[in-house]
Amino acid sequence: MWDVGWAEILMLAALALLIFGPDKLPSAARDAGRLVRRLRELSKSAQDTLGESGVDIQGLKEDLQVAADLHPKRIIASAMEPVNEAKAAVKEPLASPQRNDASASAPKPPSGQVPPPPPPDLAGGSVPPPPPPVDPRFDPDAT
Repeated sequence: MWDVGWAEILMLAALALLIFGPDKLPSAARDAGRLVRRLRELSKSAQDTLGESGVDIQGLKEDLQVAADLHPKRIIASAMEPVNEAKAAVKEPLASPQRNDASASAPKPPSGQVPPPPPPDLAGGSVPPPPPPVDPRFDPDAT
């Protein structure tokens, strides 16, 4: 039930000895044992009483689960599932690069030769400037 080793038990015994002292430790242990036995008896009698009265314990468990599902975080998470699925469906094609039709129909150079460079831009032959840096405080994917 609990993962308690000998070292933990020894530490608890030493702590109990320091708290209660050698004179009161036996009576405190006896009282703790009686308390545990009494709690077990009460638990058993409550289970027997509920079983005899015909209370549907399984139905109560299901009702408690339904009540737990009404937590706002779970409601929002279930409402966001279609959005997350659509987001994943959009990101999936973008993540895997696909060849466009022009490059697919272009002839491949024979092995051992370097392919020719792409044609220069017709608007002056310069490479367009890179996009401006994104502000780190702005997250476009934030929900």
